[in-house]
Amino acid sequence: MNLFKHYNRKISVSAAAGYCYQCNSANPSCRMDVSANLRVDGTPCNGQCYTRINRAAGSAIYRGCSWEHGFMSRQQPNTIVLQGDSVWMFCDTP
Repeated sequence: MNLFKHYNRKISVSAAAGYCYQCNSANPSCRMDVSANLRVDGTPCNGQCYTRINRAAGSAIYRGCSWEHGFMSRQQPNTIVLQGDSVWMFCDTP
């Protein structure tokens, strides 16, 4: 019996990202294009990763884990969420 195939059928995939970049656009590697070197700046995450543009802070870009900001339920990936002065976008991968 091929154990990988047997157990692979019983694995459920979570929407949790596992880890997310934790940075803001003050870091040159964390602007519109994210540098792969930022993996060292990752934070564990049981939720989704987000990219947020804060219009009140001069359109600064922030990245992190959704649970840090109270988004405890899964958000539709790649869909814009407007909240206060921020524009949020969520994803299931860093």
